[in-house]
Amino acid sequence: MNLIIDASILVGELLRRRGRAVLSGPQLNLFITEEQLSEAAYEIARRIDKIARYGNLTPTEKEELLTEAMSPLTSGIIQAIDRQTYEPSREIAERRMARDPNDWAPVALAITLGADILTNDCDFLGSGCATWTMDTLRAELDLA
Repeated sequence: MNLIIDASILVGELLRRRGRAVLSGPQLNLFITEEQLSEAAYEIARRIDKIARYGNLTPTEKEELLTEAMSPLTSGIIQAIDRQTYEPSREIAERRMARDPNDWAPVALAITLGADILTNDCDFLGSGCATWTMDTLRAELDLA
């Protein structure tokens, strides 16, 4: 199954062991825009720092979680696609994302690759691209 993964759901799922397991499954081909990949990496590190600051992680646990959460981003499990690949679909995507035109890039990438979008963001509804949540994805993969 080919899926474009939205940065916000990616961050949340990579911070969870269960989420990392689902996203690393062999039945998924995951894609993300380069900009959203950078955004996700930054946000993961920021959230892990915050968790550690509140005393919920030892320094060793912090480093282990950071390594585990970043692994799918650096190992190629999630493939970053450069902007020039999906830029030709920008105008269509912006038109479809009237509620939040800043989210045009995942839609443009989905159009370009003929893929669905994995997201919790309701703004993607009505974009003309099928959307999945982690719950529906787990059910589809029989992991519920």
